[in-house]
Amino acid sequence: MKKVLSIALSLLMVFSLAACGSGGSAASGTAASSGKTSSADASVSTEAENPTVTDSGSLTSSSASSTAAASSKESSQMVVDDTITGMLKPLDALMMTKYLTQLDYDPSNSVMYWTALFFYFNFYGTLAPGASYNGDQTYLILGADVVEEGARILFGETTTLPSIPDQIHRISLHDDGYYYVKMDPRPENTAIFVSAVSNSDGSYEIVAALDSPAGEQQFIDSFHIEPKSDSNNLLGIQYHYTVGGAGLG
Repeated sequence: MKKVLSIALSLLMVFSLAACGSGGSAASGTAASSGKTSSADASVSTEAENPTVTDSGSLTSSSASSTAAASSKESSQMVVDDTITGMLKPLDALMMTKYLTQLDYDPSNSVMYWTALFFYFNFYGTLAPGASYNGDQTYLILGADVVEEGARILFGETTTLPSIPDQIHRISLHDDGYYYVKMDPRPENTAIFVSAVSNSDGSYEIVAALDSPAGEQQFIDSFHIEPKSDSNNLLGIQYHYTVGGAGLG
């Protein structure tokens, strides 16, 4: 009888140990699973606390950021043909007109028209064919053909120049048929291209700006330039385009 009881107790102990082992294994598995979930949560939390900022300033996931960066890089590339490089000079004059006088681009406004032509030739007229100075070099003297060609570049190939209004004194037409342009110092800024995109018809949409000596943007404007009916040499380069509009968004 004692032998039977001894065997029964032994079996009972075996079953008890097996049960404890099974419970410990399950608990261990649960802890491992719990630890894995916590690690994933920590990863999500870190990504949320350190989002990627795209060029546009919006917050994106890493994959979306890569796509946005590629798109931004592609859209920011400038499509600039070397024949339009010289157009920065007339755009400079037009931007300076708007920056200093608040006059919008408007060929029908004679004040704006002649102010822009003044800046164009004041800044760059020494490069024009046949340019000369008066005795004390306070005025640049230009032929009528030079000024007319400058107008065809700034104002969509206008064929007839309007009369110079009374309030314009820094450029004038003399009886000898020559224009006199006052040689004033240029404000301390620089004209730069921001972007230029070509259209299927050969025209361009251009964004340009005036930068201060410190590289700070003082003024920015957009322009539509289109092919001229003929190209003429002025200011030492061939002009193939004329300005067809400004402030286009």
